[in-house]
Amino acid sequence: AVWRGRGGDIQLFAGYQMGYMYFRYLLWNFAGRFNGLQGFGGLQNGQFITGIPFVDAVVVGSGHEPPASIGGKANNRYFAIPLLLGVLGLVFQCRRSRRALTVTLTLFLMGGVLLGVYMNHPVFEPRERDYAYILSFYAFAVWIAFGVIMLARLTEKAMGRMLKKRPGAVCLLLPIAVAAAAPCLMAFQNWDDHDRSKRYIAHDVAVNMLNSCDRDALLVTYGDNDTFPLWYAQWVEGIRTDVTVSNVNLCGGMAWLDRELIQNGFLRPVYFSNYMRDRYQELFAGHLRLEGLCYRLCREVCDTIGVEEFYGRCVGAGDYLQDNSNASGIKWHNPEATYIDPVGIGFLEYYWGNVLKLADRLVADGDRSRAVEILDVTRRQIPTSALDSKDLLCDIALAYLNVGDTLRAGEIVNQVRSTIADEKAYFQSIRPSMRQYVAGNFQAPDGF
Repeated sequence: AVWRGRGGDIQLFAGYQMGYMYFRYLLWNFAGRFNGLQGFGGLQNGQFITGIPFVDAVVVGSGHEPPASIGGKANNRYFAIPLLLGVLGLVFQCRRSRRALTVTLTLFLMGGVLLGVYMNHPVFEPRERDYAYILSFYAFAVWIAFGVIMLARLTEKAMGRMLKKRPGAVCLLLPIAVAAAAPCLMAFQNWDDHDRSKRYIAHDVAVNMLNSCDRDALLVTYGDNDTFPLWYAQWVEGIRTDVTVSNVNLCGGMAWLDRELIQNGFLRPVYFSNYMRDRYQELFAGHLRLEGLCYRLCREVCDTIGVEEFYGRCVGAGDYLQDNSNASGIKWHNPEATYIDPVGIGFLEYYWGNVLKLADRLVADGDRSRAVEILDVTRRQIPTSALDSKDLLCDIALAYLNVGDTLRAGEIVNQVRSTIADEKAYFQSIRPSMRQYVAGNFQAPDGF
């Protein structure tokens, strides 16, 4: 409805499908990007930037660099240098060879605008679709190369007139510097949020899901995202091959599951992934028990959390994952060593939420010592500095208060307050007329 104004379908196509779902992606790659959060039409999340303050003040309301909680490592600024070089290259190719221009322009349009017509983006997409336009971006990269050539020739002519002679190699220093600066700048800006060398979230989630299951269990999953990493862990790294992973979508849906449960007769443990549980929990209400990252399906009505099972798998595993052994237990690589995208952070925060449920149950049972232990182990593995949700951080602080650890609770509260102070200062730098279009970045938890 936002995009269907007076112009109807024309406005939807021009403003959203082309402007927001194509040209925004083009500018991500050649001008700069505000952050790694998905954009839903708001002022800042998922927007492009340039790094030029007066331009960014128009685009996102402020030319100031946002705090880490908003911009993060995915705040990349190219100062539109690659974009300008590409425009120069387009002009150069137009002057030099119309036939070559036709080829490059065809690739650019077919992989961009015309592909956008074919894809007919709905409002809203479940995830960013920039990867679909890679051919168009390749074509623009060709123009960047021609832009460097044109810049070199323009410099040569300008220096020649100034020196009244052919300037030689000295005048080529400027285009060479610009040509080298563009990729160096982009590598510098992009490296921290594109380096995958220490990003183990998908691996760790898969291994921890398998290690949340008893031996010889049947683990029922839903969809690709929580199935393929499990198969990789099992059949490439040989981890917990005793567990049978079955995707309910690929096996025939609930009819298959009903037959499997009847045939199995609970002779082997049955577990649901979180995605599976979210979609079918009403059918199994009262029969699902949380045991780490998975839910055990019980024959009889059961408690909502398996305290001993969850505790043993978390605390018994040690602090850090040092190897790919088959030892049971939930363990994580330290996420502070690399950039974790919002999806990955979501998995970490989901696990922390499960740990808080366990800690609350232990406190309710009068077992504060084990509640402290589970909180400390999880905090060492997944530091609170790796989390985004201020509400979750406040819940963790409250959990420490409940076990009597005011020191650690105060540290987390101060972390939240510092984040809020940074966000407030940035919010005040946004033009007052544009503040109303900032979506939810600055909402503080209750009590702050």
